[in-house]
Amino acid sequence: MIDETGIRDTLEGGYLDPTSLSLSATLITRIEDWLRCYETAHADGYSDESVTAGLDEEGIAICHLIHRELGDIKIQYFSEAKAEVVLLPLIERQ
Repeated sequence: MIDETGIRDTLEGGYLDPTSLSLSATLITRIEDWLRCYETAHADGYSDESVTAGLDEEGIAICHLIHRELGDIKIQYFSEAKAEVVLLPLIERQ
């Protein structure tokens, strides 16, 4: 099991509780659902590349939603399966 919340604080270290970030309930639920699916893929050793790709796509979409809800923050996506930071397309303020 992954002992994380899905949101890492790269400045202070550790992980942030999504409920402490003033995110919408819908987005918090989406993060929790995504994290459960990622934990399952992790337990399976990321053996299905299509599942892993879909989880990374969802993680990137979640990054965009977090940025939209919180505004001017620096956000990046780290793929546990690939063990690398994934460059995000430019996130526009809406």
